[in-house]
Amino acid sequence: MPNPPKKVYAPIPPETERIGKLVLDAAYKVHTVLGPGLLESVYRKAMKHVLVTGGTLAETETSRLFLKA
Repeated sequence: MPNPPKKVYAPIPPETERIGKLVLDAAYKVHTVLGPGLLESVYRKAMKHVLVTGGTLAETETSRLFLKA
């Protein structure tokens, strides 16, 4: 039985990688400090606070976090 062809993915652009890392690091920090079980709005405000104090322009709109990097 032949092996199916291996999927090849395009590399992630550096700017996307940078923004993803900022968000993941902020989420880890927020979860480490606050822990589980709070309302989503608390985590949203905490994420924005961590991102903004880290020097990233961030705003929340319609329950979603948007980054301007």
